[in-house]
Amino acid sequence: MLYFRLKQRKRYKKRFYIEITAIFTSLYFLKMNIYVSNIPFKMTDEQLGELFAVHGEVISAKIIMDKFTKRSRGFGFVEMPDDAAQAAIADLNGKDVMGLELRVNEARPRTEDSGGGYGGGNRNRGGGGGGYKRDY
Repeated sequence: MLYFRLKQRKRYKKRFYIEITAIFTSLYFLKMNIYVSNIPFKMTDEQLGELFAVHGEVISAKIIMDKFTKRSRGFGFVEMPDDAAQAAIADLNGKDVMGLELRVNEARPRTEDSGGGYGGGNRNRGGGGGGYKRDY
């Protein structure tokens, strides 16, 4: 009897896990991450969110800041529901904001080779000599 109950629980957990995974997957695909470039340096996250809020609900708006200078790098990301995101991209791409023309596209996922910064070059530096040659 106990074995039967444990077996039922395992089946229930598996079915529950599959249902929860399906729900989260569907919610994930209902939102779109939008890449916005050529953002004015004076614009804040809140202003970026307000600009996109005209077209629908904004889940998040983030302008990327330089790690050292704490200054805007001129691009950011906005997360919106899929249908509102399509309308926002169509309307805001090329729009003049604070004297700069925004470029708005759907964000592409990062690839493994897009690590960024200081890539390339020969990592194997080799041994090296060690002073001058002595004649004995």
